[in-house]
Amino acid sequence: MRFTYQPGSGTAVCGPLVAALVSLKPTHPLVSRLASCAATAASADDLVEVLLSPGLRAVSDFLILERGTTGPRVVVRGSYTALLADGSQITGSGLLTDRSLPVGTEVAAIAAGEPTGVRLRLGEGVVLADRIWLAADEPTDGLPPAPDPGPATALLGGGPPPSAPPSDWSPPPGPPLFIAPVVLAVQCPQGHLNPPHVAFCRACRQPLAAQQPFEAQRPPLGVLRLSTGEVVTLDRGIVLGRHPTLPDGHSGEPTRLVTLVDPDRDTSSMHLEVLLDGWNVLLRDLGSTNGTVVVPPGAPAVTLRPREPFAIEPATRVILAGTIEFVWDAAGQPA
Repeated sequence: MRFTYQPGSGTAVCGPLVAALVSLKPTHPLVSRLASCAATAASADDLVEVLLSPGLRAVSDFLILERGTTGPRVVVRGSYTALLADGSQITGSGLLTDRSLPVGTEVAAIAAGEPTGVRLRLGEGVVLADRIWLAADEPTDGLPPAPDPGPATALLGGGPPPSAPPSDWSPPPGPPLFIAPVVLAVQCPQGHLNPPHVAFCRACRQPLAAQQPFEAQRPPLGVLRLSTGEVVTLDRGIVLGRHPTLPDGHSGEPTRLVTLVDPDRDTSSMHLEVLLDGWNVLLRDLGSTNGTVVVPPGAPAVTLRPREPFAIEPATRVILAGTIEFVWDAAGQPA
């Protein structure tokens, strides 16, 4: 089983066996304690003990997902909701609700927001998220079948605590999920993450108050809007061309390949690479035949030199071989 998440404005904490959504700012001291606890292969019980240590009213809403050989375990308090694949829900009742589920059950923890289609692997640490998932992949990973999970209870400890996966356990074969890199970030009043050096939110344009930057997994940096009508999420590097492949000397980082439909063959098979370096977006012409022209907002057009990185700003227009173009929409949401 593995954890994934949807970037958002809530706070999520993840360790090897547990992940939690909590109604606290990522800079709250309790979040740091929670992350340290989760990193030690702690159980849901350990996280609940941390969350309730300042008193019963300290954290009004939280939802913890725990994985193990006996199946997922859900502990929820307050307004957060766990959603199962069959549409049923687990909600908080009384002090909290604790339920164990059969092996192979996929469960989503929901704090707020609607599904966006973006689902990133949740590594150990703290991220901003509206949803987290515990994937249902046990049928292929050799874990034993689950016992009867028993009824839900409104008190912690109502279900048997799952044990850790065996030491020789490994995830099923398949392509790895993309893990966004960690960057320093600040947060606007709406919860959007931003580079520490900007004065206004790149998503909603609200002014950013002075604050201490914190580490978080980088959210998507908007979208590329192509003249062909395609919208490409800017969450990783991109190679555009008629027959794109990974360029020579590629570092091995996850890269999105975007095929350009160009019957006149003006664009090259390998035309342009889009690189992400922290919060920065750079372009690199891959030695294309007919070139790449960049038009920054309010500035003259620039023709890229082959294979030389060129940093761009939001709203920059990029023209490939004079035929296909795109604009970087930093406030755009993934489709």
